[in-house]
Amino acid sequence: DSSRNSSVIHVVTKIWYTHLGYERTKLAVQESLKKLHVDNVASDGSSDGQNLLRVHLILHWPHCDPNISWMECEEEEERLPQYVKDAGPPPHLNPNAWKDSWRALEELYLQDRRHQRARH
Repeated sequence: DSSRNSSVIHVVTKIWYTHLGYERTKLAVQESLKKLHVDNVASDGSSDGQNLLRVHLILHWPHCDPNISWMECEEEEERLPQYVKDAGPPPHLNPNAWKDSWRALEELYLQDRRHQRARH
């Protein structure tokens, strides 16, 4: 029985506050999945098909808070690569950017669920 030999590996990664907002969050998810060598949030992560890699994404902070000493909102924004800046407006200027991030995560989740059903 192949189900006895399979295992599920869970990986938790976070969306940093510089990547809040709809398009920036989608970009962050794509980059995380690429680094993990997977193409969707629930993917077969092995060459033998026996291990299932589950990627869990969280919003690390709901916004950049200039009252927190180590959060350097504007400085971090300036240091971002241009392609990230091009993906959407600076989230530190929009206190509701996390809502757009949440919407992006919901859509990615639903898209992945449809993909999983199509495979089975």
